[in-house]
Amino acid sequence: MRNLVAAITVALATLSALASASNLINNGYEDLVVAISPSVDESNAEAIIASIKKTIRETSTVLFTATRKRAYFRDVKILLPKTWTNTPYDEAALNENFEDSEIRVDARNVVYGDQPYTDQPGGCGVPGRYIHLTPEYLTDDSAAAWWGPRNKTLVHEWAKLRWGVFDEIGYPHDPTFPLFYWNTQITADGIEDVVIPNYCANENLVEVDIVSRGGCSFKSGFPDENCRFLPSEDQDATSSLMAYYYLNSIVEFCDSASDEKFSHNDLAPNRHNLMCDSRSEPAHQRPTPTTVTVLRQEEAKFCLVLDYSRSMDTSQRIEKLQRTAQRWILHEVAQGSFVGIVKFWWVALLGGVAGYGDGQNDLQHHRNHGPSLRQDLANLIDRNLGASTSIGAGLSLAVNQVLVGQKNPVIVLVTDGAENKKPYISDVRDRVISSGARVVTIAFGEAADPNLESLAEATGGKSFTVVDADDGGMLDDAFLGSLTYQPGEKLTDTKVQCEGGIGVV
Repeated sequence: MRNLVAAITVALATLSALASASNLINNGYEDLVVAISPSVDESNAEAIIASIKKTIRETSTVLFTATRKRAYFRDVKILLPKTWTNTPYDEAALNENFEDSEIRVDARNVVYGDQPYTDQPGGCGVPGRYIHLTPEYLTDDSAAAWWGPRNKTLVHEWAKLRWGVFDEIGYPHDPTFPLFYWNTQITADGIEDVVIPNYCANENLVEVDIVSRGGCSFKSGFPDENCRFLPSEDQDATSSLMAYYYLNSIVEFCDSASDEKFSHNDLAPNRHNLMCDSRSEPAHQRPTPTTVTVLRQEEAKFCLVLDYSRSMDTSQRIEKLQRTAQRWILHEVAQGSFVGIVKFWWVALLGGVAGYGDGQNDLQHHRNHGPSLRQDLANLIDRNLGASTSIGAGLSLAVNQVLVGQKNPVIVLVTDGAENKKPYISDVRDRVISSGARVVTIAFGEAADPNLESLAEATGGKSFTVVDADDGGMLDDAFLGSLTYQPGEKLTDTKVQCEGGIGVV
């Protein structure tokens, strides 16, 4: 049987490189984003931010102990929505966004109320999507205490998020995951059926009758429905944080490395054993203090990098691109957005600008303030094609000129062919990644360069493929996909384009 700490050691080395935004570097998680939803009222901003800072720093200490000095939070960012205009912040966000954050502060939902929870759509060992906290949970100490200390609660949820583990406890009146269960054991008197508590701990927990506050009563050898495990000054157990983590003495996960009493209870009928086939849950001397930086989300800055090589004349690709890109500029990009356009086919080295054969600069970018500027920008999407394909030239121009100094930069790269002219994607890949721009790649047909998907993944972007038989719907979806990096607004204030005019929902 694998023990928890060994499993976590492997998980820390592998899961940190997956979809999650934070990375584990030299035992410290870096770039962890705690994002606040635009739906949260700014009037309580000071209290919410102060609670996040305090909770994260205390959680880091608990996590360091629980993982046997293997992990803590070194660098954390609190992301404010762009709608919070009266709250001080340290820096403007670069490419952090609510949708990719691992810890989210948002309005309560009808299922959980103010209880913290982790969205876990996957199975055993599959990292969760995010941890959900409510503003009320963060600011109301008496309400938060119902779920236990915030720092230990967050470590409990962090284990679910990063390592894909589940609760190791039973629940009152739950036939699937009961508080106690019968088990056959060999005793001094022979084979007997004994009552076993449904938890994982290195010492027996104190059982209390919630009505009398005394010892539990038994019916037919089984604890009655009033029997619970409650916090007690006499509690000696130190594990497990996946069970009764809210008890004062509980500071560790189950682990059999040093004492068999820490062993994972593979017979207990709890959610973790059900999801993980009864398997166990998957150093510095001192952690450095957790650095917390408050950021405010910025409008996305877009640069369209468009393939204008002659192969785009195949299957009406250029016509589809023109129609979709113009509609995207005219109707779908948010008011006030920055939009740039770069066209590429072959390279003309003119001050780092890739242009037409006549040497003219084919770069236009505007702050998109109104219908006239939108139309001027849309008119630049023409159908004049050239020879050869240098994707690297287009990317280089985008990051070295159009998006220099921009916060939350997004490149929408559309191409249909394999590269045949330098610079190639590989020549500019490191520069694109270091720029902080996320690259959304849209490939026409099956001949597009295989490095496109790799570039999108390396920059935290997205990849789309558009087949030539498509009537335009796939291309529309791909362009709309780039808008997910635009900061959201409160749902009640969102403007949408409707037939017949502008509506408010």
